[in-house]
Amino acid sequence: REKLLPQGAMLAAANVEQQKERVSGRNVPDDMYNAVAGIDKLVICQCDEDPVHSLSAATVKDVLSAWQVYRQDFAERQRQYTAKVRIFNFARDTDFELWDLERQRPSDMCYGQQKGGWTRNSHGTALFIGQFFEPVGQAQLRSPRLKLNFKRFSGLLIRVYNQAVDNKYSFFLRTSDFDETRLQYEYEFECKAGSWHVIRMPFNAFKPVRADGVQLPDDEADNFPLRREDVVQMGVAVRTGDNPVLYTGDRLNYFSLAMEWVKVFRMQQEPQVVYLGRAADLEDASLGEAEDEDDEDDDGDDGEIMFNADSDLEADLMRMRTLKAQKEAAAAAEIQELEALALAAEGEQ
Repeated sequence: REKLLPQGAMLAAANVEQQKERVSGRNVPDDMYNAVAGIDKLVICQCDEDPVHSLSAATVKDVLSAWQVYRQDFAERQRQYTAKVRIFNFARDTDFELWDLERQRPSDMCYGQQKGGWTRNSHGTALFIGQFFEPVGQAQLRSPRLKLNFKRFSGLLIRVYNQAVDNKYSFFLRTSDFDETRLQYEYEFECKAGSWHVIRMPFNAFKPVRADGVQLPDDEADNFPLRREDVVQMGVAVRTGDNPVLYTGDRLNYFSLAMEWVKVFRMQQEPQVVYLGRAADLEDASLGEAEDEDDEDDDGDDGEIMFNADSDLEADLMRMRTLKAQKEAAAAAEIQELEALALAAEGEQ
């Protein structure tokens, strides 16, 4: 049965009596499985003084096991719950053919004398390759026009291999008003030559930049936040930079960037388990453990709470209280005996 609580919380009930067979991936009671479905915070309350209503360690373990089975089934294997979702896989021809070079030249998106290509290398890896012949230039590789809503996500990941010399690239996002504002949102990254890189790009790190690569002043940039729910295009831009590097002949800033995939990731909150008990029980347990540490004549039965499938939490606490009372009684008897000896000594004097 279910009962709606204020502020969207939901209370689910299930039979948590001790199972004949331990809960596991092959044995999960339906009512217990449904009770933990969709839960991201589990609170275990051991506050009832009546031993009849107390929770055993086996019961707690069964609930946790059912929860783990659910999260394995739905929170880790299903696409809608996964922490990373692949948008483009360039090993597939369909995804590779969707992307192309920006061919409006000259324009604010592609300028300067250049040669470029979007091809595959000898290993079949997608390759954004090119070179400039002027000290000022920009080349772009872009996706088709899309309609992407990244509101529930936190950023993008790309896996790239820089086959040329060390280079600096910018990954950009465009929103639906790009044609009017001529603004895109960029994340700049550097790639060392001859190595694979996985670039993590949080959305809050993308900065508004003019299509020609000129950054906006900080006070003006604050007026153009990235609307993650309105992304219509993405791509990679490479520019000659302030210090173009000259190669053989008149070639400047040769670049060759292999691209494997583009993914979007979300920041997931880790599940929480909270155990609540009575303060008196916690105090008794801590005092009992402290006294046991100071006891040099340990006979092996020190009253430690053993959390296993056959134990009962309330019984363990009762045993702890009994041991504490016995030690207090023994200490009181010893004091009385010392006082009696002292009085006897005074009488003899």
